Amino acid sequence: MKRAISLLIGSAAVSFVLCGCNPGTAQQKADETAKKSDVMEMKVTPVVQQVLSRDYELPGELVAYQDVAVHPKVEGFVQHMNVDRGSVVKRGQVLLTVSAPELDAKVREASAKVQSERSAFMQAQSKLSSARAAVKEGEAKLDADDATHTRLKKAAATPGVVADNDLEVSAKQVEGDHAHINALKDAVEAAKSMVAAQADTVKAAEQSLAAVKTMESYLVVTAPFDGVITSRNVHEGSLVDPKMDQPMVRIQEVSRLRLVVPLPEVATADVEVGRKVEFTVPAFPGKTFEGTIARVGHALDQHTRTMPVELDVSNADGRLAPGMYPSISWHVARPYPTLFVPATAVATTTERTFLIRVKDGNTEVVEVKRGQPMGNMVEVFGEVKAGDDVAVRASEDVKSGTKVSIQLASATDLLPKEKAAGGE
Repeated sequence: MKRAISLLIGSAAVSFVLCGCNPGTAQQKADETAKKSDVMEMKVTPVVQQVLSRDYELPGELVAYQDVAVHPKVEGFVQHMNVDRGSVVKRGQVLLTVSAPELDAKVREASAKVQSERSAFMQAQSKLSSARAAVKEGEAKLDADDATHTRLKKAAATPGVVADNDLEVSAKQVEGDHAHINALKDAVEAAKSMVAAQADTVKAAEQSLAAVKTMESYLVVTAPFDGVITSRNVHEGSLVDPKMDQPMVRIQEVSRLRLVVPLPEVATADVEVGRKVEFTVPAFPGKTFEGTIARVGHALDQHTRTMPVELDVSNADGRLAPGMYPSISWHVARPYPTLFVPATAVATTTERTFLIRVKDGNTEVVEVKRGQPMGNMVEVFGEVKAGDDVAVRASEDVKSGTKVSIQLASATDLLPKEKAAGGE
């Protein structure tokens, strides 16, 4: 037993000599190792300032450039049907004609009314002319009687030449002529009023006839523009009236189309009339079409929080059709630069969204607001500036004031974990 203890003590002494160590040196190295273990290694990347530029995949709807549901204006029967679904028509082309016997009777009645009122008007004019002639005749008689009375008065100046009775009769005759002329002038004014009233009656009758004839013109239904008949709901002999729920036919202009795109608010920053936009439709996989921004709503819908934008789409070959739902590649470029960091540099908890900034070897947790993504980057808004070093991967386990040893991240480090693992 004593021999074993001696061997152990000897071995320890030999080991101490071989190491060339002493208790003080070993403690110093242990402290340095512990100090180094307190410094966390962290990969960082700078905050960059650039203009947001990204594409959104948005849904849209193709609609006819012009779309008219043709309803009847009068009640009647379809007499001739000249088109069917799919018919290509030109502006002014007759689509169908309607027969309305009752309307024909109204036209004849209105025409007869116009003729009657015109005859009455001519009679009133004739009465006015007669009244005016009577006035002139009365004025001529007055002039003659007045001249006679004047001569008699001169002659009566010589006693015994003219009897007093003759002079008195002459004066009464002139007085009666004046009264008669006044009566004739009143008759003229009455005749004028009659002519004016009858003229208004004639005008009203003519307007009534024109209105009926306008209704008669609705019996011939023509195309309002070049297009295609996309729906037909009546046939020859069908009874039609203005209260019909369905249109007789529907005509759409499809050589040009409107592409209606509901833009979300985040995509409304860069809407420029005249800009070209590409889109695809399920009917032609792999084929890209193009439209031009033509009309902007300039207001967001309160329910959907989107702004309608219309694009004009040329469809001369007829491959596209109203009702298709395209997928639009909508490019957005913010008109001013903002700050970006890798998406992995921003962490979100139930309490906050933050990133970890490193300054002078110490960490600082900075709360930020997340903006729009762009590739592997994301906009951030907060107390950060371009050039700040931030941790590539934020974690709530890292607190402010933690000492770190930084290393500039590589391109692979900036990828999301799943892509980095896949070698992308």
